[in-house]
Amino acid sequence: MAEAEATVSRLGLPSWTAEHIVRLRRGIALWKVGEVIYPGVQHLLVEAERHLCFSSGSMPT
Repeated sequence: MAEAEATVSRLGLPSWTAEHIVRLRRGIALWKVGEVIYPGVQHLLVEAERHLCFSSGSMPT
């Protein structure tokens, strides 16, 4: 929870967002657009985006 509170402080988010941050699942984000906060956004990739987002396979071993 301390990391979430530090994030909230650093980004200037409302204090209630810390509780949401600690409960986010993998692939789910908290977005702030203007003054509106969306606490559970999931970006769904189309096939054409996969090579842009999952680059681990192209890293040298």
